[in-house]
Amino acid sequence: MAVDYDLVIMGGTLAGRQAAIAASQTGARVALVEPPNVVQQQIDADNRRRHLHQLGTWPDHSGFSPLLDWEGLAGRGVDLLVGEPQLLSADLPTFQVAKRRLSARAGLLAMDCHPRLYGFKALSHDVLRSPTEFVRRPPSRQIAIVGQQAASVEWAFALAGSEIETTLILPGDRVLPAEDVDIQRLVAAQLQAVGVRLVPEAALPAVNADQILLTDTGLPRLVGLERAAMQSDERIKTNAFLQTAHPRLYAVGAILGGENRAALAQQEILVAVHNALFLRNRVMTYDRACYDIQSLTPIGRVGLTEQQARQFNADVRVYQCSQELAHPPYALNFCKLITTTEQRLLGAHLMGPAAADAAALLAQQLGRPITAGVGPPSTLSGLIAQAIAQASQNRWQPGRWRRDWAENWFNWRRSRG
Repeated sequence: MAVDYDLVIMGGTLAGRQAAIAASQTGARVALVEPPNVVQQQIDADNRRRHLHQLGTWPDHSGFSPLLDWEGLAGRGVDLLVGEPQLLSADLPTFQVAKRRLSARAGLLAMDCHPRLYGFKALSHDVLRSPTEFVRRPPSRQIAIVGQQAASVEWAFALAGSEIETTLILPGDRVLPAEDVDIQRLVAAQLQAVGVRLVPEAALPAVNADQILLTDTGLPRLVGLERAAMQSDERIKTNAFLQTAHPRLYAVGAILGGENRAALAQQEILVAVHNALFLRNRVMTYDRACYDIQSLTPIGRVGLTEQQARQFNADVRVYQCSQELAHPPYALNFCKLITTTEQRLLGAHLMGPAAADAAALLAQQLGRPITAGVGPPSTLSGLIAQAIAQASQNRWQPGRWRRDWAENWFNWRRSRG
């Protein structure tokens, strides 16, 4: 049965547009469906964001670069449609968008999510349900952020840096629950150092704030796709190929419910687009995923946390170094390497000006014995070199096979004269 498209993407997000470009570059025929008003909302948000940059550095989780606007996408051969998609066929994906029917070999879900409410009930505050909604309004002087994921932390640092009285409402007992415990501890200390109040969710009714900003991602915004793509608990679940419950529907980005990181979504896009268009033989390995978080000191992360590593490995070694920086105040370089007893790298958790680039380089060593590095002692690369040197020295500790082998070797050589 002939179809109209190789891939239809349900978008409205940066990940959706990136996926459209990735698919169109292969020569596939691609359609991108975006919700009504998303373009005008983005123009308004971008105009407001440029104005707010005068106050400080504001995180940009939803903005589209000029290369990803509609004109740029159309120039790459992507068919663009506006509407709420309805899935009509349970076999080959067939979608109804406004008055058009789109048949395709596969579909990709890269849609936005509702904010995670955490049992939050309406108060007398001005509740902003997305960062995009926030940048379209005049900022108040007292803002409470409800969330604990990376976007919540980034907005808390940005607002505090703009001299706005900021409170971070934590639904759990910690910030960044997906990160290593030492990164959580350091980030919480930095937040408090720059004046951000950290309070539990139960204290929300008593928080003195003019606006409440919801930043954590919650349930996906789906229309007519629930039965095909979702499990019974109203969550999008995918296998290692990023397939949903429907074998011809794939999903990437915030809709999966994890950390909404652009770098992480880009890795998912490479897997999902390939599997949707070609042979289904690429898998998404989250234990090797690399991404960054913009805190007071940038964070780079790849591989397993210490807790995750100990769940899968009986013997884990941890090597870490840290160094305070004079500028800006409370900033630091931090390196934590997690290895097996044979110094095979399982994870790296970094803080420093070049943390994202360093994490990307260390990603190439995951699963391999880490090798000595070189770097100025006052930089993050220098700390990484120190941590690797600690691991190298540990290989030669008494009782290790290398030390035993070497001692036998030296004994034999001495006996020979």
